[in-house]
Amino acid sequence: MKIIPTLSNHLLTIKFLRMKRILFSTFLLFFLIIQSNQVQAQLGVKASLNIANVSLEDASIAGADFSSKLGLGIGVFYKLKLSDQLTLQPELNYMQQGTKLSEDVFDETYESTFSLNYIQIPVLFKCGFGNMNATNYFVEAGPYLGIGIGKVKSESCLDGKCETIENDYYSEDIEGPKPLDYGL
Repeated sequence: MKIIPTLSNHLLTIKFLRMKRILFSTFLLFFLIIQSNQVQAQLGVKASLNIANVSLEDASIAGADFSSKLGLGIGVFYKLKLSDQLTLQPELNYMQQGTKLSEDVFDETYESTFSLNYIQIPVLFKCGFGNMNATNYFVEAGPYLGIGIGKVKSESCLDGKCETIENDYYSEDIEGPKPLDYGL
């Protein structure tokens, strides 16, 4: 069987290679900084709440009302103090994401909740204002990689009858959420 590469596969490969280059450069910088004798480091645990939403490209559900879904996050971080106001903070987090959908169908309200789970690996540069060893204000930014884990769960209800469906993340055969997510 002969596999013919498509433009979308080629674009995905280019994006993946860019992502690998960014992450490799960031981790290389991280490990070079660790080797420095003057770096102060701190290991920690974090818990968070996030407000997630999903954007869809399908115009067939343009009349649907999407709303945010609360999700939990837990993780560990390693904070490297680079200067009095600047730190580098790689993290490993478990994040719940998703969205809620509501739409009127034949005078009935159709409601659905989509739940997704990701392992996220951000590498954040954090600039603080004030005393960095105490509670203060800060701005942080950096690249991240998200890896979808488990199944995508959707719970849908129409006229009081509900059903739960679990699907895999996107593959060539099944449309759905991306198994890999990355960005700045």
